[in-house]
Amino acid sequence: MATDREPQAAPRRMPRAALPLSEEPGAGVRAHVESLLALGHHGGRLVVGWVFDPRGQLLCMDAVVADVTVTETAGTAGAAAPATELELIPLLDRNDGVRLLRTHRPDVRDALDPLREAVGDEHGFVLYLPPALDAAGLALRCRDGGVAEMPLPTQPAAAPTSLRRVLEGCWPHAAPALRELVAEGIGAGDIDTIVAELASTEFGARIAAMPALLRDPQTTFASIDRVFVLGSAGLLVFGWHFETGNRVVALYAEGADARTADLAASAFRLPRQDVIDEFAATLPELPPETGFLLHAPLPTRVGELRALRFVFADGREECLRLPTDAAQPHGVALIKQVLAEIPAPDRLRHRFAALFDSVGPALQSFHTSCRTQPPAVQVRAFGTPVDDPRFSVIVPLYGRGDFMRHQLVQFADDPDFGRTDLIYVVDDPALLQPVLDMAANFHALLGLAFRVVWYGCNRGFAGANNIAAVLARAPALVLLNSDVLPQQHGWLACLDEALHRLPAAGMVAPLLQFADGSVQHAGMVPREDPFLPGFLMNAHPGKGMPWAGADEPAEQPLLTAACVMLRREDYLQIGGLDEGYVVGDFEDSDLCLALRKRGRRLWLVPRTRLWHLERQSQNAGSSAWQRQLLTLFNAWRYRRRIEAGVIADPRTEVRPCA
Repeated sequence: MATDREPQAAPRRMPRAALPLSEEPGAGVRAHVESLLALGHHGGRLVVGWVFDPRGQLLCMDAVVADVTVTETAGTAGAAAPATELELIPLLDRNDGVRLLRTHRPDVRDALDPLREAVGDEHGFVLYLPPALDAAGLALRCRDGGVAEMPLPTQPAAAPTSLRRVLEGCWPHAAPALRELVAEGIGAGDIDTIVAELASTEFGARIAAMPALLRDPQTTFASIDRVFVLGSAGLLVFGWHFETGNRVVALYAEGADARTADLAASAFRLPRQDVIDEFAATLPELPPETGFLLHAPLPTRVGELRALRFVFADGREECLRLPTDAAQPHGVALIKQVLAEIPAPDRLRHRFAALFDSVGPALQSFHTSCRTQPPAVQVRAFGTPVDDPRFSVIVPLYGRGDFMRHQLVQFADDPDFGRTDLIYVVDDPALLQPVLDMAANFHALLGLAFRVVWYGCNRGFAGANNIAAVLARAPALVLLNSDVLPQQHGWLACLDEALHRLPAAGMVAPLLQFADGSVQHAGMVPREDPFLPGFLMNAHPGKGMPWAGADEPAEQPLLTAACVMLRREDYLQIGGLDEGYVVGDFEDSDLCLALRKRGRRLWLVPRTRLWHLERQSQNAGSSAWQRQLLTLFNAWRYRRRIEAGVIADPRTEVRPCA
């Protein structure tokens, strides 16, 4: 049986045949080792070859050392031991590190079986022998007892150039096996790099030949409209697809590294009236939901090669290239674009929960990955800071900063601000210069001491408060919107007294009113909307109505962070406001439920009243549907955290007042 002594590329001519293994004429078993590579790094050897067995005569392949068959356990000295068998199957898991994979070899089939009488064409193999079997050869045994040995000579580790030449030669038929072995960590080092480069080159050639649109009246029509690259979170793909005669049974995303992701479970169907209109003349019976949004969990960088593969019921396959090189925004702006790409959202109201179950985890993972680096915080003090302050009041500024001057005028005359650490947080870089100018002017005019904090980016309501809470110097923390204005002096002392007097109080809030005296906020309650099944929203009882309640404190399921007071120690122990919510929604409810999970209670203090202009402190800058979809994404995350037990369930009744 012929064996190559030096590593070399697989021959392009007809493979050399070996002697039959059986003495019986016509047994027809032939085998050949084409390449033998000693690997550096972790060691071991890689064997590439073929075995032609048209009549099913081959029983097994054994590893042999000095003509003694290797065994799993040491036998008695001099005694024969049962052989360790490597059956010719695609992959045999063994605890000794041996790996054997079958490969397709149409060249062997064409040379030795031109009439194609043998079954299949998996005549090739790639075998990895670990360092423990460095001295082993191979032996083939037939069912009739015939045996043939194939010695594997020892040799030094292959140089990178030699390794590349051999791998390039066997790549056309051995690529899947080599990629699988590398994925398992075999032969890490040069072989890793070479296999990755060969895979990328091969996939790049395939991508170049792939269409961007499938239009086959006999099978399917499909197109990719937009791809969003989410880094480690993978890809989000918008497109459309419908079948005309060949059912799609599987859908995969794949890359140059041979990793694939089965997308069947993640594809979410979307209405696409534009597609229906385009094909109405020739295909009038199309289903209304021809569009799709799917998440491909393949970590991907911008520009990295990716494809979408359709597998049909008759075994056919078609691929579409996924354009990953288009310019795209980063962070929250990308999430907004993803939501803006959803067609006809008004027709999806009853399926929004399922939509976010499909793609929400990917958006959440991406959002988290964009916030890993803490910003460089800068602070400027206007006036001399208060010694030993009782309260730290945090006011984030985003979208507009002019309410700051109205607050400063009100605060300057309130004696409580003589013992208050007042912090304005610029969460919008465009506001920094006008806010600093306003701060300088109004400090000179009013003499009130305060600080301005900024960090050159937008971190949202939660991020702004969390950054300031670390800088806060007082034991009592007040979270305050810039469009909330006091109706009277002493409101801080009133809330502080309630926080320390009321049973198990973890957070207290004033009654917030609109300018006409009607209720803006008097506590919140959870509400399940029948038009948005699967979401848990917040309702404001009495909103827009005259206040008809008593002045006595009342426990609430939830409070709004437009104005609340809590202990700084509690805030920091919880981890502050959860920054996983996008732009702003539900992070205050989340904070309330985190406190309730710790046994704290939430109290409305109606005799303390402030004006709230509601949402005038920010400019959303997005369409109504886009803003609602952001809210629903946050509501989806909020409910999942409740269901997971991370925070308390707001539907649990509050305890009666003591």
